Amino acid sequence: MKHLGLFVVIAAMLLGCCRLTRAALPAGSRPPAFIGSTTDWINSPPLTWEQLRGKVVLVDFMEYTCVNCIRTFPYLKAWNARYAPYGLVIIGIHTPEFGFATQKANVEEAARRFGLTYPILNDPQSLNWNAYHENFWPSKYLFNQQGILVDQHTGEGDYQHTERLIQQLLEQTHPHAVFPTPLAPVRPGDVPGATCRSETDELYANPSYGFLGNLPRDWQRDQVANFVDSGQHSDGKIYAHGSFYTRYQSLQHARASANLSDYILIRYHGTEVNTVVNRPNNRNYRVYVAVDGAPVPRDASGDDIQYDARGSYFEVTSPRMYNLIRGTFGAHELKLASDSPDFDLYSFTFSGCPQ
Repeated sequence: MKHLGLFVVIAAMLLGCCRLTRAALPAGSRPPAFIGSTTDWINSPPLTWEQLRGKVVLVDFMEYTCVNCIRTFPYLKAWNARYAPYGLVIIGIHTPEFGFATQKANVEEAARRFGLTYPILNDPQSLNWNAYHENFWPSKYLFNQQGILVDQHTGEGDYQHTERLIQQLLEQTHPHAVFPTPLAPVRPGDVPGATCRSETDELYANPSYGFLGNLPRDWQRDQVANFVDSGQHSDGKIYAHGSFYTRYQSLQHARASANLSDYILIRYHGTEVNTVVNRPNNRNYRVYVAVDGAPVPRDASGDDIQYDARGSYFEVTSPRMYNLIRGTFGAHELKLASDSPDFDLYSFTFSGCPQ
């Protein structure tokens, strides 16, 4: 579960998620009107609550690079396929975390890649997020046929409960419908009672947030900083070596290097590692990945890992989250290296759940 207010991210790490004093939309409320122009909608013309009268509506606040949101997509897709014929309308509201995620073209590409065919409202200025007094990704609001909020769920999980509520609402207008058994957990970590261990907290490459373990003292925003890796690494910190621009939200490689001499390194503990990487000049490039000084073991390789004569790597073909590691729980050192000046890293996320 992630929070938009990154300025309080250090407190978030202590709490497990970020919290503000504002309350989300309370049960029994009617929803705010959708805020956005015709061009902000994906997969649909603009929708209004008047048009949706008589429908069961699930509003999902999401972000396409957010791993917590991505883990919910298989359930949303299944619910859309199962219940849209009976009057369920799912509406994703995309609230961006990173600058590149404000661009509608990137959101459209992500919708195609994930197979999200239901309506999505791109909200680059977070206007709908603010109207709902929202604080977290993902966050789901379930409204009945009269447009009254009957349930709200923050974060991952509780999928069978949500699906049963959808069925109960749809039974009011389709009393003779025979609905399927709620979707079984799609991942081992989703099984009720699954043992999930504590993992490394999310790490941001924004130089102002305190996660860079060897940030030069003389760094300036959007200027080249020369990082030197001492070889001493702590879990939960990001270390760089070589020349990188210290961008507002990222570390971007500042030169075309050779032999993977410049790199970004972390120590972590968990079962899964993901990274968010930008493609700032619309050119594909490779990022080589090493775990404890060797290529990623094939039995722990993430969805985006490939192999060549140089080792294990992922190909950056769009600005998005890349899945690097899926394995058993452990503590490891992970190194990312690219000779491309386009290498632009934003964050790391982890899991401690079974994969």
